[in-house]
Amino acid sequence: SKAPATAPAPESLKLFLMDGAQLSGKLSISELVVETRFGTLKVPLDAIRSLTPGIASHPEFEKQLAGYISDLASDSFPDREKAQQALVKLGPPIAAELRAALKTAEGEKQTRLQRILEELDSLRESDDEPDASAEWGREDVIVTSSFTIIGRITTTSFSATSSYGTLQLKLADVRRATRASSEAEEVRKNISVSGATITTHAFETAVRVNKGDHVFVTASGTIT
Repeated sequence: SKAPATAPAPESLKLFLMDGAQLSGKLSISELVVETRFGTLKVPLDAIRSLTPGIASHPEFEKQLAGYISDLASDSFPDREKAQQALVKLGPPIAAELRAALKTAEGEKQTRLQRILEELDSLRESDDEPDASAEWGREDVIVTSSFTIIGRITTTSFSATSSYGTLQLKLADVRRATRASSEAEEVRKNISVSGATITTHAFETAVRVNKGDHVFVTASGTIT
């Protein structure tokens, strides 16, 4: 008979690393310390559904990206071309950073940024299922089962133990992480809709649905 699947340990996460590698394993820490505008939070690892370190937590990548953007205004044409190609290669996830740079850009730098953004928008439109979680933001984003935290993770190093052994990691090595689970998580949410909104046939729920998910809707209340 087939042995039942073993549930992942609470500290187990699937890690997507900056070098493209992926691994699922148990982390050596039980919580993340996060600095926010409202104070310091200690988030238990078993409450985290996903985390995405921002650009500020990747100083080498941040420096590289800033260098490419700066080189768009280089006196050297080959350097300008090389920088533009490198930014396009980084893809749609850097679009927000390029739009921020565009606000103060002038001359050829402005023109090249506009061209790059047009190309990235085209790439995004051709993607059947664009992954919003892949987009770069300035701050770290931690999604828990109850709420989302935006701030700066100060837990900067840990180890991950998988079936292949133990790997020492820095936060800067991690592009993003998701909860390693063999079962889909059930999410329940109550939404209040005004009568005026119903006439538009559309409203924002902030509920993200992926392909293959099952959605059940129960409505109650009165319309006056």
